[in-house]
Amino acid sequence: MRRTLVFSILTLCLALPLASPRCNAQGEPIIHFKPQQADAALLTAYSKLAPGATQDSLFIIALPANAASTAVTLSANVTNGNNAKLEIQEIVFSPTDYSYSWRTIAQNPSAKEISTTVSNPTAYRVLRTEGTDTTKKRIWILFDNVHLTDIYIDDRCDARTLAPRFNYDRSTIIEELFAYPDLTSSYLLPINSIGRIYFKNFQWLDDRLTPLTDFSTSSLKIDAPPPLEPQGYRLIVTNFYGRVLSASSPLLDPISVMAEMNAQYIDKPDSPAAPWQPAGKTLTHEAPLFLKLGDNAKNADSLFWTIRNDPRAVRSGEKDTLFFIKALASERITPEIDKNLFSAGTYIATLRVKNNRIGCSDTANLTIHVDSSLINTREIPNVFTPNGDFINDVFRLKNPETSVRSIRNFKIEIFNRNGQQVYSYSGPPRAWEGWNGKQKNNGPDEPQGVYFFIIQAEGWDGKSFRGETYRGFIHLYR
Repeated sequence: MRRTLVFSILTLCLALPLASPRCNAQGEPIIHFKPQQADAALLTAYSKLAPGATQDSLFIIALPANAASTAVTLSANVTNGNNAKLEIQEIVFSPTDYSYSWRTIAQNPSAKEISTTVSNPTAYRVLRTEGTDTTKKRIWILFDNVHLTDIYIDDRCDARTLAPRFNYDRSTIIEELFAYPDLTSSYLLPINSIGRIYFKNFQWLDDRLTPLTDFSTSSLKIDAPPPLEPQGYRLIVTNFYGRVLSASSPLLDPISVMAEMNAQYIDKPDSPAAPWQPAGKTLTHEAPLFLKLGDNAKNADSLFWTIRNDPRAVRSGEKDTLFFIKALASERITPEIDKNLFSAGTYIATLRVKNNRIGCSDTANLTIHVDSSLINTREIPNVFTPNGDFINDVFRLKNPETSVRSIRNFKIEIFNRNGQQVYSYSGPPRAWEGWNGKQKNNGPDEPQGVYFFIIQAEGWDGKSFRGETYRGFIHLYR
């Protein structure tokens, strides 16, 4: 590969006579070095410049991948000056101490232009000698041979990490590849300011070219959740002078699995044909609890369902695991749990899924709170008026949705002052429609007066509701 580099040096004419070899009637001589193409032009960062001295020009040339040659043509020409001796020299560093010299690689004894081909990333200088006057100009040539070879993929069960892979180690690019010695330093200390600003932006995209982040990051960790569908990636790297490097990955199958529970429950089990409703991640309900397990697992081939007992029950000697079943994910089973499994307490339903081929697994939990049994006697009225005005016409529980919880068996009997039973009901407490003041609810009206009720009930947690607290008087007025 051949490119022509151009640099300019203005040789100042120090008010000498026109006959001087440095100045003539044409004006002061100007030396030009012209790059045919330079990808970046900047100045060195020497630390100890002498008074009046300036930084050297530094040019970076980007090389294509697998470049067969790094040959670059340096050329110089002089305007407004006489023919003079021109030399192009390459710097030579001593292998034994902190010194350097210059080696001539091209010269012309009397000319206004000169060119040569170089291939080393190093310093060069041009000398113009006219009589006893010599003008020097120093420049640096650096090659940018950095290439993005591919995207490194680190796939794990809990995350996928993406990182660029270059033809050089990143530390080499940052600390060494673009370093040059400080020619003003006694020890020629390396200057690596270019490498440290080399990488400007990293843009990660998916295979549909949708950005995966809104910020620049050299590596990308994808988690919460990790990829669960086939996915490809593209990385675009832009360096400080605008050079663009890119690489793409093939379409990658996921290795992560996800356990997503899809449990359902019946909110009102006393109601006929009550619909199943989503249980979410935490379910608080009374007994009986009708529960159906389900899942939306991803990339799993085995399912394991477990329901663990309330810790207090376990400490009292009951078994820890109340329910366990395993199945193939392809079966998509939805086991219904026996309502007698739950009494008052807190239970944990766990779904563990696994991909047996890869070994990745995941879990999801459902916390179940089952209320203790309750009959709130303050919600039992002591007066009702069955006179047909639709106001307080029936003796029944107030607010049965909240006043009765987790009751397995419920029975109420009503007696007149003579001890004769005039009404009874046995069944779900919320299904009880109440006593309308008629004998057996469908006979003749019972007379106005005082009646006596007895409630006998049992909760799903085994609690008994009997005795003085659950009996009392009712006043019937017409």
